[in-house]
Amino acid sequence: MFKNKALILAKKETGGYGVDPTPTTAVNAILCDLPVVEPVFKRMERLNVKAFLGNRPAISLGEAVKISFNTEVRGSGDSTPNTPPEIGVLFVGCGMLETVTVVSASVELTCATAGDTITRANGSFITEGFEVGDTITTNLSVNTGPFTVTQVETLVLHVSQNLTDEGPTASKVVTAQKVKYTPQDDMDGPSITIYFWQDGHKYIIVGARGNWSLEATAGEFAKIKWDFTGLYAGPADVTIPTDAVFNATIPPALKSATFMLGSFAGVIENFKLDYGNEIVKRPSANASTGFLAQFIKDRKVVAQIDPEADVLSAFDPIALVTGGTEQTMAISVGTTVGNRMVLSCPKVVMDTAKYADRENILTWDGSLLVCPSAGEDDVAVKFN
Repeated sequence: MFKNKALILAKKETGGYGVDPTPTTAVNAILCDLPVVEPVFKRMERLNVKAFLGNRPAISLGEAVKISFNTEVRGSGDSTPNTPPEIGVLFVGCGMLETVTVVSASVELTCATAGDTITRANGSFITEGFEVGDTITTNLSVNTGPFTVTQVETLVLHVSQNLTDEGPTASKVVTAQKVKYTPQDDMDGPSITIYFWQDGHKYIIVGARGNWSLEATAGEFAKIKWDFTGLYAGPADVTIPTDAVFNATIPPALKSATFMLGSFAGVIENFKLDYGNEIVKRPSANASTGFLAQFIKDRKVVAQIDPEADVLSAFDPIALVTGGTEQTMAISVGTTVGNRMVLSCPKVVMDTAKYADRENILTWDGSLLVCPSAGEDDVAVKFN
């Protein structure tokens, strides 16, 4: 058998925790690096006394299956980006809520060339979830889009493209097209089933929940490492399918990333973020496996950056550490509609900072604690 003949399928469990939803090669294939699978056993020693010395056989009980792999960061390629990316199901398996598109109610809209603005007569773009970077379309006569939002006000959207004067026009709709993943704190939250082939060995890992960590380097495409743990089941002899269908979108490089930490647009080469899910088992004597589920016990998100040193009046990491200063943070991977990921955090605190260098340029090696601001909002991952 070959080590590098491998395949992963993944699908959200909708019939209850640990109920196999039967992923298919046509819809649920995940393009990834070579996975590593590890059955987890609990070894119980049998310390019965005997009339002679020597080892006593132990009993190993199957407890879980762990699987780890890397994927590229890339969108669905949808020019009206309301299609979840191939890796979207993996975010769901890490306890994140998937929401697709935000649509305003029918309102009176006015488009103005000066400032390139779309104005509504009532309601609120902010309340309805429109955000900077959103791709929007309208059902107006002339200004149909798509447009990219550069600023959001209650009654006004500013866009980066040129508009034509039009309006006011009643009963029109502005649609923000995006797929967004946000934290979801629920002990009985979402889980996924993973099918994994290592050549002719097939694992079915149900009840899988996990963690993700992002690594991105300037000029290279970004990758996410995924670690999932599910209910134990040993492999079976099943021929690996050859008809898996993968999304053909090319991953974008980390360029024009618009990295911001507060008001500081630092010159960074590397960006890392670990979502920090802690996966543990939930014991139950009534369960056939001895425990009910693998569940997310806690989440502690951390990030790491390496900005070039600037004058302290512009960026003083030591003062940020000692002051416990709270800031926002955002970075984007990709610039093309349908193939870009925007990661944003409403509240981060510099945790450590020390000098480093990059090609003899003085830099900071800084770590950040990513904190909730108003509930389940530590990290938002948006594809648009």
